[in-house]
Amino acid sequence: MSPTVARMAVLAAWLGLQVGVAGLGAQPQDRVADAENALRTGRYDDAISQFTDIARRQPESARAAKGMVESLAAVGRYEDAEGAARRYNRSNPESPQLLNSLGEVLVLRGKLDAAEEAFARAIEEGASDAVTARLNLAVLRYDRGEREEALSEFDRFIDVYNRGRGLSSDELTAVATAVRYLGVDDHQLYRDALRAYDEAIAADPANIEPRILVGELFLEKYQSGEAAASFAPNHSRALLGMARRARFDGSPQAMELVRRSLEANPNLVEARAFLAGLLIELESYEAAVDEANRALDVNPASLDA
Repeated sequence: MSPTVARMAVLAAWLGLQVGVAGLGAQPQDRVADAENALRTGRYDDAISQFTDIARRQPESARAAKGMVESLAAVGRYEDAEGAARRYNRSNPESPQLLNSLGEVLVLRGKLDAAEEAFARAIEEGASDAVTARLNLAVLRYDRGEREEALSEFDRFIDVYNRGRGLSSDELTAVATAVRYLGVDDHQLYRDALRAYDEAIAADPANIEPRILVGELFLEKYQSGEAAASFAPNHSRALLGMARRARFDGSPQAMELVRRSLEANPNLVEARAFLAGLLIELESYEAAVDEANRALDVNPASLDA
C-alpha cells in the first residue's frame, strides 16, 4: 500500500469513528423522539417496545419512563404502567418527574388514596408537570364530593393563565379543564375553556388530549356537529367520544364504535360502562351486567360502572 493510500485509509477510519461517536451522542434523544412519535401516531406496540429498551439502557430518563407509562396505559395495561412508574421512582428517589404519571394510572385502577398522595408529592416536590398534577388532585377531590375545596382550587387556574407566558400545551389543557369545571356555576366560562383548549392545540397540534376534551365539551353542550371533528383520531377515548356522539344523534353506529374503542383499550372503564348502557337499552341485561363487572374489575371505584 502506498503512503498516500495508507494515509487516506487512516483518515477514512478516523472520520468514521467521529461520525460514530457523534451518532452515539445524538442517539438517545433521537430514539426517545422516535418512540414519542410512535405513541402520538397510535403505534402503541412499537412505542412500548422502544420505550422499554430505552428505559433499560437509561433508567434515569424520566422522558422515556413517562412515555412508557403513557403507552402502556393507552392500551389498557394499567398494572404494567403502574409498575413502570414505580420502578422509575425506586431507581430515581430524588426525582418527582413520574409522580403525576403514577397518580394518573392509580386513578384508572381505582386506587384513589394512593393517587392523591402521588399528586400531592408531585406538586410539593416541583415536578415539571406540577400544574397537571394540581388539576388532577382538584378533580379527584371534586369527584369525591369535596366540591367547594375543588372549585376553589380550579379558580386558581385563572391566575395561572393570566400570569403564565409560554404555557405548554399540557398546562393550557389543565387550565381549560379547570375553567370547564368552573363553568358549572358560570356558564359563560365554557367559552373561556374552549379558547384555552384551542390554545393548547395550537401550542402542540400533535397533542390529542385537548382535542378529545374539546369534543367532550361540545357534546356536553349538545353541539354534535362540532364534536365530530375533535373525535377524528383513531384513539380509544376518541372512538368512545364518537360512540357517544352517535348515540346522541340516534345512530346505530354507537355500538360498533364503542366496540372499536375497546379493541384499542380493553380496560377503558368508561367504554365498558357506556357499552353496558347500550345493552340495557337493548334489554340485554345479563350482557350489560357482564360489561359493568368487567369495568369494576379494572376500577372498583368507578361510579359509572
